[in-house]
Amino acid sequence: MSYKIIEQYLTPNPYSRPQTKIKKILGIVVHWVANPMSTAKNNRDYFESLRTKKSLYASAHEIIDLNGDIIICIPKDEMAYHVGTNRPYKAGATQIYTPAAWERLNTNSSKKIQPYPNNCTYGIECTHVDWTGKMTDATYNTLVERCADLCIEFKLDPIMDLWTHQEVVGWKDCHRWFVNNPNEWKTFKEKVKTVMNQKLNKEEEEKMIQQLQQQIKQLEKKIADLEKRQKLEAIPDWAKQAVENAVQKGLIDTPNNGSYDFYRLVTILDRAGLLK
Repeated sequence: MSYKIIEQYLTPNPYSRPQTKIKKILGIVVHWVANPMSTAKNNRDYFESLRTKKSLYASAHEIIDLNGDIIICIPKDEMAYHVGTNRPYKAGATQIYTPAAWERLNTNSSKKIQPYPNNCTYGIECTHVDWTGKMTDATYNTLVERCADLCIEFKLDPIMDLWTHQEVVGWKDCHRWFVNNPNEWKTFKEKVKTVMNQKLNKEEEEKMIQQLQQQIKQLEKKIADLEKRQKLEAIPDWAKQAVENAVQKGLIDTPNNGSYDFYRLVTILDRAGLLK
């Protein structure tokens, strides 16, 4: 992880941090702050101010700064007000939320009941440099890596489970840069997928290395135990005379703590008349 995380949780309140628990994250929604050159702290403080204004519901789980740092506003297991709507997803339609969001971001047992994607999605706000929504390289790179990490953590597919705000509600041009540049959005998701796979492969390699290291330690312990068991604390009675003869012959000078095989060999040599 190359990005910096700063925890600055919002004060619990009904307007930006209701503390409603999320059972399972089904998707990650990417937003723009719609305020060029503002910082993550500026936008975090705006969400904080809503608790006293008491007129608007809005927040996000985190905000990526112009320098790539991340300010965490709401814990992962709590709901944020980042993708709710009461407006039909297109002119002339009566359905709230897009068909894709209705189907895949719906926690109701019956898909005929209107979903509420806030209760199953993680919201990321991105700072940007101008009204096109273009991000700094630092913001963009952090967004790629952060989405990869979260997809691993939440067990999500970047191609299917990353959403722009517009893809959920249908009418809002958020994240504007990706909405107006759909090929950039496609490329972004593919980059997240690539980074995610790299991280998973590295994680798997590290697990394999740890397993090998553990196996080596176990093998070293077995060898040490075998060597320890081979050494006898006392010379066996059946080998004492042979060992004494070998000492007198000057063939050995440390008769104690020998192995069973050592005493057996000395005894064979003695019985063959080679130590007398």
